[in-house]
Amino acid sequence: MPNSARIVIGAGGPRHGARACAHCDDSASFECEPDRVVLVITVAMATVIGARHTRVWRALTDPAELVVWDERILAPLESEDGYPFSGQHMRWRYRIGPIQLVLHDHPLEVSAPEKLRTAISFGSLQYEQTFTLLPEEGPQPRTRLGMRLVASNSVPVVGSVVDRFSVRRMATEHVDVTLRSLQRWCEKTP
Repeated sequence: MPNSARIVIGAGGPRHGARACAHCDDSASFECEPDRVVLVITVAMATVIGARHTRVWRALTDPAELVVWDERILAPLESEDGYPFSGQHMRWRYRIGPIQLVLHDHPLEVSAPEKLRTAISFGSLQYEQTFTLLPEEGPQPRTRLGMRLVASNSVPVVGSVVDRFSVRRMATEHVDVTLRSLQRWCEKTP
């Protein structure tokens, strides 16, 4: 990965997840089920982008730009006025290979232009992703962009389950492709 630090944090410990969960004081986006333990996989990576952090923020939050740099996002399914704001539910036409799905995007924390945390779901896959942006000092404007993805250890599918090794591989590929695509876009279009 050019200009990237790859960090795979690995499988997380037991947690039942929730927004501000009273049982575990957790701030994740998964629904709280106090008697159920959910193992999670966390993948985190970072890259340095040769652009100002305000430019990178715009690429992450402007729907017109999102559908250009992220080839998996095809189009918003509703008005994107004010996107993103905490508590919003945004739906997108989304593609995984040849399969088109509806992606549900729930911004949880929006701190422009430093942090964007969202709960994402499509099909039976649910995860939380967090982008953090830090301007870097130097003669040219640069931004260190971190991306963290937290997903359930296994994902149920019709008649089977996607195991933790496949979930980790898919999560790692998703983070890698997202960071590379965003880096190319921001450095190519100031």
